[in-house]
Amino acid sequence: MDTFLIIVFFVFGVLYVVFGAAIYFLKKYTLINGFEEEKKQKKIDDKHADIVGLINLVGGIVFIILGVVSIFVSAYAKLIMLLISVLIFFVSFIINKYATLKRVNKKN
Repeated sequence: MDTFLIIVFFVFGVLYVVFGAAIYFLKKYTLINGFEEEKKQKKIDDKHADIVGLINLVGGIVFIILGVVSIFVSAYAKLIMLLISVLIFFVSFIINKYATLKRVNKKN
């Protein structure tokens, strides 16, 4: 179980860094599910996509760092770190979506 959790941290980290960099730096907004449709409906904007990319990029770096830290802690601590980090990760996406909706509605 210890090795599996370490691998999970590193795999999540690398995937999120790659997708975050593609969205944030290369502007590959099509990697965001439903972005084009919601943009046409004026529910979200490019700033939302940039923040999603940044969240992915920073989240991926955090997962990689936690993967290194998890080498030195117990299996129980690894599991707690994984659950808390995933929870924070998804909450940040929800907060970004809410802030985007609020910002876009002010424009209209």
